[in-house]
Amino acid sequence: MWTGSQIQNSLDIHRIEDRQKLKDFAAIFIALSRYEAIYEEYYQLIPPILYQRQTPIRFYVGYEGNTPVTTGLLVLHANVAGVYYIMTHPSYRRKGYGSAMMHHLLKCAKQEGFHLATLQASEEGKSLYERMGFRRSCLFVEYNF
Repeated sequence: MWTGSQIQNSLDIHRIEDRQKLKDFAAIFIALSRYEAIYEEYYQLIPPILYQRQTPIRFYVGYEGNTPVTTGLLVLHANVAGVYYIMTHPSYRRKGYGSAMMHHLLKCAKQEGFHLATLQASEEGKSLYERMGFRRSCLFVEYNF
């Protein structure tokens, strides 16, 4: 697992524990034009117990001031930390926010005793993960139907 120093910037990362922060998480998804109704059709249906303190599924939002700019999802299970949804609002890219979120999630996983991390990288995020020391171990193929 990555062990380097954390990037220093003004990003304030919060673990999601209420619906408002979950809406902020969804806002980043929407800003990336992934799915306009993601909150109404998906995230609002998530029961609050799934984003409260002692669950293995942990949603995070990074804020610049009061503005949500980046997201991350950490899944801690079976001695592996899964890192997903590292997304940065298009207006805030290339400022280190995705890296800072990634470092934060790995630090959280390490504090919980996890020493192996896995992720699925998009082409946009591939170079970030490679710079952090991740390497490709397999290829996932997605089909749209």
